[in-house]
Amino acid sequence: MCSRLHDMRRPGRAWLPPACAIACLLLAGGLRAAGEEENDMTIEVRHPDREAYDQIDPAITPLARGHAVPSRPAAMGNAYYRHHGNTLQNGRVDVGLPVGEWELAWSAELHPGYAPRAVLASEDRLLVEGEVWELFDTEGARVADGKNGAGSITMDPDGASFYHISESGSVIERDLAQGAERARILPFLGQAFARPLIARLENRLLLVGNERQLDPQGRKRARRSLIEWIERREPERRTGSGLLLTAANAGTLILPSPGLLAASDGETVVAAGDGRLYISNGPGALEGVYSGDFEAVALSLGGNGWVYLAIRQDEVLRLWCITMSGQIAAEYTLPETARRVIAPPLVGHDGRIYLAAPGRLIALTSEGAPLWECPVSGLLIGAACANGGRIAIVTESAAGIVSPDGRLDVIGEAGRDPFCTGPAITPEGEIAVATRRALRIHRPAP
Repeated sequence: MCSRLHDMRRPGRAWLPPACAIACLLLAGGLRAAGEEENDMTIEVRHPDREAYDQIDPAITPLARGHAVPSRPAAMGNAYYRHHGNTLQNGRVDVGLPVGEWELAWSAELHPGYAPRAVLASEDRLLVEGEVWELFDTEGARVADGKNGAGSITMDPDGASFYHISESGSVIERDLAQGAERARILPFLGQAFARPLIARLENRLLLVGNERQLDPQGRKRARRSLIEWIERREPERRTGSGLLLTAANAGTLILPSPGLLAASDGETVVAAGDGRLYISNGPGALEGVYSGDFEAVALSLGGNGWVYLAIRQDEVLRLWCITMSGQIAAEYTLPETARRVIAPPLVGHDGRIYLAAPGRLIALTSEGAPLWECPVSGLLIGAACANGGRIAIVTESAAGIVSPDGRLDVIGEAGRDPFCTGPAITPEGEIAVATRRALRIHRPAP
């Protein structure tokens, strides 16, 4: 349906089915870069006030070695409002985790048959994300629930709304207090794209979309990603079904890199695909495109001017700390036994970097030098960074807290129902985590 709303028919042009027209646009000739290497990409911009798509010819600059010192990371607030904490994906909240004994405060049943992916936490609500979303108050009472589509869920940091993707590909805004639908917005190309990142930036929504592999035979392969801005204009008007008529596309970048990893600090969007790093500062704008020989594995922003990109080269896993000008300012090579990372790099309040890898949590200085490794028994699922350098971690069998010197204290056991999400640190300094069957809250013992 959404593709029909963005029909490719133009005056004086023979009609093509939308998918074919888009393919023709994206496959049209090679471009030549203004930079140091040949530009083998076709990047397009969809402007709201133009019928045709613009092809842009960005300079593609190789990532280069350099030296820089990161500034102190910016404050993140006390809401763990999306998977991996925030839109920067750095797993950090401005909340402390007390030292001492902990206890299981309460447990709430989840819908059977759906595996949770993440837990989000605001001042007075907890939200379990998966194929369904399940909303609870801070005492474990179920508030609302519903189906979730192909995308991640994001709470407003102010605690008023949350956003998710419907099964038909629309963006749904819901009241965080009761879970009631507030608005329905049609993103560009709808359900043809999964939306791994949704962010509200004042009167705009930022959406990152990755083309879905919908052809079961594999003849038509996913090969594009989108960075889209949607402007919400006042006064807002809705249809009877809740469709927001005053939401308008403010600009969309169409990038020839499938499966983008993305993060945003509210002003800048950074996205990485294999061999490419893209930086954008606004609707339809592409400030920089950087290239390298790498497979993108995980991405976060520190809120300090650095991009933290885990990459794979020749079966070796590395962390690159990259400035916004494309300089690799620091590099760390993970041990040979660490074949993957579990989550985007965590960045602490003091700039320390934490890498969650199978069997261990690795701590680095703010400039990428190794500090310590904390061995972890069992499958590590996720981690979150609190004030004071204390790290909440979850394995299949236990939840724990790692001290600033790398010592692990277990605070809760999963028992026969294994944990399946990473931890969410609540504004009250509690730790929320989900098993397949229950949402559990651990808090300091009185």
